[in-house]
Amino acid sequence: MARAFLDSFRGSGYTSQVVTHERMLMKIPENLTFEEAAAIPELLFTAYDALLDKADFQSGDTVLIHAGGSGVGTAATQLARLMGASQILTTSRREWKLQKSLEMGENRAIDTTKEDFDKVV
Repeated sequence: MARAFLDSFRGSGYTSQVVTHERMLMKIPENLTFEEAAAIPELLFTAYDALLDKADFQSGDTVLIHAGGSGVGTAATQLARLMGASQILTTSRREWKLQKSLEMGENRAIDTTKEDFDKVV
């Protein structure tokens, strides 16, 4: 019964306790809180999944990242750059996030309150 219950929530992280092998754990750096440390793999795994598994990103591709100034967006930008994107374009509705995207080295930050990203791309 318990096994069937757990299987129905596969991939879900809504629990207060978990049992896993020690190889599946990462040491929390001393300068990070538990919450900060937990956010890092969540952001990077989400960005990696979106770029490689869902979008089939290849080195040399141009990439459009929605919400480029968000946590997942900035992680996707860093991964795309490391993996050889030829151009990185991002979208946002907030000026400070557009600026953040440009500071990270994107080729173009698109303000979706003023421009249609599909026309820009």
